[in-house]
Amino acid sequence: IGIALKDVRDQVFLITKSPAKDLATLQNNFTTSLSNLQTDYVDLFLFHNVSRPEHLRAILDGGLLAWMRAQQAAGRARLIGVSSHNADVAAECLRTGEFAALEFPYNYLEDQAEPELLPLCRERSIGFLCMKPLAGGALSNGRAAIKWAIQQPDVVVIPGLMSLHQVNEACSLRRKAQASALSC
Repeated sequence: IGIALKDVRDQVFLITKSPAKDLATLQNNFTTSLSNLQTDYVDLFLFHNVSRPEHLRAILDGGLLAWMRAQQAAGRARLIGVSSHNADVAAECLRTGEFAALEFPYNYLEDQAEPELLPLCRERSIGFLCMKPLAGGALSNGRAAIKWAIQQPDVVVIPGLMSLHQVNEACSLRRKAQASALSC
């Protein structure tokens, strides 16, 4: 990815994440990501899979967030966010006021984000990244699932595509959705 993005880095919003729950692992993961991506900074860093209360406590109280704030101050991470698979813990993360983005499963089968998470993100100007728009493979019509996801307000879809055909199809759907929005 680093080689592919080298000449267009300034045109790409780059995200990386780490599941680390201790400082040494976080430091290693983050510096390895920068090295592998061949970049001096990422646009968004996510603390990954913060799905239990003790995960959030480790980030807040174990020096992980403080270290990432230092990386942010040094220009190595523009924004800091969190990913989760637990709506209650994700809501707790949002209420801290510490995170600029939340990545969470969201599709027309899994709508746990709707009652509390999406409203909290909107109220607090926190970005919402739609993880698993195909419900981890449970939705067989990828075109319909992605079309549904990209039409949701205030949601950025991260589809996890596996082939050039899927990338082209998702881009085509996004262009059509944008054109439709502009014609309204």
